Amino acid sequence: MKIKIISPAGAFGAYDGEDELTSILRDIAVKYSKDSNGEWAEKYGTEFENDEFIMRCYYWGDCDCGWDDMEFDEPHSKDCYQSLVDKDLEKLGWKKDKYDFLDSPKGMKYDECDKIRDKVYKKYCNKFNLTFPNGCAVHCTCDHEENFKKWFEENKKGKNGHSNKCALELPNFLHKKTGFEVRWYKYLGRDMEVNMKSPIKELKKLL
Repeated sequence: MKIKIISPAGAFGAYDGEDELTSILRDIAVKYSKDSNGEWAEKYGTEFENDEFIMRCYYWGDCDCGWDDMEFDEPHSKDCYQSLVDKDLEKLGWKKDKYDFLDSPKGMKYDECDKIRDKVYKKYCNKFNLTFPNGCAVHCTCDHEENFKKWFEENKKGKNGHSNKCALELPNFLHKKTGFEVRWYKYLGRDMEVNMKSPIKELKKLL
C-alpha cells in the first residue's frame, strides 16, 4: 500500500521546481534572520527592516486598528427571509448563542439537524422564489445588505475595512524603492500574492 502525503507549499521550506521569486525571498530571509541555522526563516520568512526592504512573518494575531471592534448591529426586518427562518427554527428548539447565532438543540444528531433546517429553508425559498439549496443559508429579502454596504463605506479605514497600517493588512515583504509587495499565507511560498511584476534584478541586489 502506498501513502501519498500532500502538504501546503512552503510547509517544509524550499522544494524542487520552486519559482524564482520564492527562492529569492527565502534566501533574503535566511541572510537577514537572527536564527543561526535559518531553518525557521526559510519556512516562514523573518522580521527585519532596513533602508531597502521590510520583511514580516505571517501575522497570527488579531486586528490592531480597532476595525474589528466596530459592529453593524442593524437586524433584518421582521418579514425578511432570514428573520422568518430564525423564527421557525427557534420554535423547533434552536437557541441563539452569545454571538447571536442559532445553535441546534442539544443531543440532536447532525443529519437530523440538517434535515429539519433544510425543510425550513426550502419553505421560505419557495415562498420568496429563491434558490435552494444554493444560497439558502444567506438569502435576504430586506434592505439589510444595502444598509451594511452603506455603513461599511462610511466607517471603513481602508479598502478591506481595516486600516492600511493594521497588522492584518501589512504585506509580508515590501521593497521600498519599487513599492513591490508580497503577501503569503502562513508559509513563505503559500498562496503568494504580489501587487506588480516582480523586480527580480532589484531583489537580487539584496543578497
